[in-house]
Formats: sequence, C-alpha cells, structure tokens
Amino acid sequence: MWLGEFSIQNCRIIEAAQVTFSPKLNLIIGDNASGKSSLLEALSILSRGRSYRSCRIQEVIRHHSDQLLCTAKIHYSQQDKVIPIGIERSAKQTTIRINQETVKQQASLSQTLPMTVIQPESVLLITGGPSIRRAFIDWIAFYQDENFYIEWKKYKRILKQRNHCLRDRSQAYALPYWTEQLIKRQAPLHQYRLNALSALLKNFTTYQTGLWEGAKVNIRLSTGLPQEIAVDDTKALEKLFASRLEQDKKSHQTFYGIHRSDLKISVAGYAAAKVVSRGQLKILAILLLIAQSASISSEKGEKGIIAIDDLTAELDSHNQQRLLNLLLKTQQQLIMTTTPNGLESMQLDKVEKHLFEVKQGNFTAL
Repeated sequence: MWLGEFSIQNCRIIEAAQVTFSPKLNLIIGDNASGKSSLLEALSILSRGRSYRSCRIQEVIRHHSDQLLCTAKIHYSQQDKVIPIGIERSAKQTTIRINQETVKQQASLSQTLPMTVIQPESVLLITGGPSIRRAFIDWIAFYQDENFYIEWKKYKRILKQRNHCLRDRSQAYALPYWTEQLIKRQAPLHQYRLNALSALLKNFTTYQTGLWEGAKVNIRLSTGLPQEIAVDDTKALEKLFASRLEQDKKSHQTFYGIHRSDLKISVAGYAAAKVVSRGQLKILAILLLIAQSASISSEKGEKGIIAIDDLTAELDSHNQQRLLNLLLKTQQQLIMTTTPNGLESMQLDKVEKHLFEVKQGNFTAL
C-alpha cells in the first residue's frame, strides 16, 4: 500500500498544501523551519491521531485557526483499490472519515494507514521511559491481531476502575472484583506482546547486518511483575496483590502488572542507554523502527509506510548512505525530509524518486 494524494490545512506553518507522493522514494527538501517537519506531523496525525512532536493538538494547529484538516488517498496494490481517508481535529472535537463514512475510533484510521515515523528524538525509544517502549511493541501487536486492541482496552478500563477503588474508600468493596479481573488479563495481553516481540526480533536480525557494527544486541520483554511470578500463575498473583494492597492504597495506583512491563534493550549484556555512543543509539533506534515497520506488514503483502524526519541528523555521510540503502531495500514507501546540503551528500542519481521543495509551508514538485 502507499499514500497517494495528501492534503493539509492549518498545520503549524502550513496554511494549505497538497502533495502527490510516489509509491517509492519521496524527498521533501527545504531549509530549517520551512515546513518539512510540519508535513510529517500531519502524516502522524492522520495515522495515529496526534503529532509525534506534541500530544497537544492546540500546539500543532496553525496560529489564528480553529481546526486542522488532513486528507489522503490510500492505494492498495494487491487489491487494486483506492480508499479516501481524513481527519479533522480541533481543541474540542475530532472527526474521522474512511471511504466516505464517519467512524468513531482513531484505531480504525490507524489500521488503514500503518505508518512508522523516524525522527531526531527516536533515541528516546532506548533512553526514555518504559511507556515509550510499551507503545512501540503495542503498535506491532495492534496490527498483528485485531483482538489485541479489544483486550488492551479492557485492561485499561479494569486498571482505571481498580485505581479508582484504591483512591475512594467508599468504593473499596469493589476492589476484590477488579483485582480478580486484572489478574485474569495479565497472561493474554502479555502473550500478544510476546508474539509482537517475536516478529520484531526476526526483522531486526534481518536488517541489523546492513547498519549495526556494535556488539550483540539483546531485546527481551519484562512482565511488570516480580521475576519469580509468572503471568499465568493465578494463585501467586492473588498473593502478590494481597500483599501489596496497603501500599497500593497509599499510592492510589496499582504498582504491579503488565501495565508496567518494559522492553529491555541491552548491548553486550549491558543496558544500551548506558554503554553505546549517541551515534550508535541513533542507529539502534532506527533499526528498531525499521524492524517495527516490517513487522506490521499484512499477510496479504501490503506494507506500511516509513516517514523519516531529517535523515542526515547526527549521522556521518558513511552511515547516512548505508541507512538510505537499507531503507530502499525494505521496498516500502519512503517519505523523507532533508536540507539542500543533506541532499547533496546522498548518492541518488540512479534511484527512482520524487522531489519536493518547501519554502514557508508551500510545496513545489521538482
């Protein structure tokens, strides 16, 4: 699949723009603050409902405007069809349309447009908190099995109810029920994540030889529980939650559970964030995101889209070219931003591509 026609209204510096992408390589060229990243933000909002730079939509909507609008046409090569999609967001309301029908959930739009964004702060996937890595692995699980999203929503609701009971003494009578429900859903949700991890590791192994020169990388999934307790050991979980009850009441939240699981990423047996250089962190994060994108490809052969903001940031010319060659080998639609100087450093003479120049939020096909 690929993104064809894409239009934007009122996204940061962009007042109105329309771009027709190639199913292969697309390069957005412009100086800093010209609107390159704003286009990728709009793509992120269309795919995930929010920008990768800010979770506050008010910060993304153009100054003096009330709402942001993104529309596109998705082309499916295997099925020979085109589906129009769109999202309109304001501070108070979100409207989503797929194939000329209004839908209520962002998940439906995300399912239609699987996109992986690689950007300068992608190193937070390794150096940031566990919630970033949980979202990373859950993104794969979301595309692998439609039941994951249903199970994930149930777990979030149960966790919210249990935490409410911990805060409100008048609701304490319901604690045993919500604790029991929480225990039941530890194992199923963890299994979805393990399946996602299996796919990630397979694709990571495939792509790392083209870019990674460091020591062996190891990735494992923790459960959010003490190591000696299995996610499917009901009796042990009952004892754990009973022993933690008073502490949970004091903190007003559930301390243990798969909502606190984490991807442990290590290099040569040590936490990657502590032992590798900034450049290696960047490469490792990019490899993980490329592997993620490959993992969300459908069984019908429809591949997701990779968007890269500032390809040349913090990478020397040798690694820039290696990364570009690796991305081209994925045979996925690529939408990249770069500066004029960055473009000059790439060897793209024989590569089929579409070039776009951006100045002050205005895009021109070259």
